[in-house]
Amino acid sequence: MDSFEFYQMMTSGRLFCYNDPSIAQEQLKRLDLVFAYNQLKPSQQQQKQEMLKAMFAEIGEDCYLETPFYSEWAGKFCRFGKGIYANYNFMLVDDGEITVGDYTMFGPNVT
Repeated sequence: MDSFEFYQMMTSGRLFCYNDPSIAQEQLKRLDLVFAYNQLKPSQQQQKQEMLKAMFAEIGEDCYLETPFYSEWAGKFCRFGKGIYANYNFMLVDDGEITVGDYTMFGPNVT
């Protein structure tokens, strides 16, 4: 399954099977990205910003996600505006598209 087919299936609103090998393989790659992000030190702000830009479909400037941060697909289907702050234990259930506008703040333990 190519990336386009995968994206269409994920965002179509139709049911799909998580144990499909191509989906499971892609999700494991994305979960590894979230794990790596969560291992960065607070002082590694530049690396955090680079990872967020690599993980998310779109992410604006001055976005900060406290760790730990959780996501099914590491932001693959998420579009974040600028100036977003997410406190500890932020969880994205991003099996479909998520759009967050500029200057949004999330408290701790938000899904």
